[in-house]
Amino acid sequence: MTHVYQWYSFPPAFSILCPRCGAEAIFTEEKGAFRHPPDTPIAGRSTCLSCGYNGSHAITWPDAAYNKAEVRGHVLWAWSAESTDVLIRFLASKERNEKDFPGHYAFLLHLPTVFKQAQMRDQAIAKLKKVLARE
Repeated sequence: MTHVYQWYSFPPAFSILCPRCGAEAIFTEEKGAFRHPPDTPIAGRSTCLSCGYNGSHAITWPDAAYNKAEVRGHVLWAWSAESTDVLIRFLASKERNEKDFPGHYAFLLHLPTVFKQAQMRDQAIAKLKKVLARE
């Protein structure tokens, strides 16, 4: 993975796995959007859309990501269903120009090159579509 992708700024709210039931929960950081190195605990509050869980706890990103898929040993994640859809459309596009996806430029710009390679794109798209289909 690229160094920039490993140190990412978090949006104000994003989807995680509910700590109680494993469904989609919305997580907000206690300190607001901040840059974090991978595998460090992030304190915040989540609200589950399924079981109603509402509580404070710490997550590790991208382990806690709700919208993620493993593709040939690499983890591909997105912040939300919307960013998952954008990621699918980006990978399926012929030009793969980040500027064609307003509001998601930084997210797409930091996508590791491995997922943009021809042999990975189709498999990544298929797995991301399965992630969206579970909703």
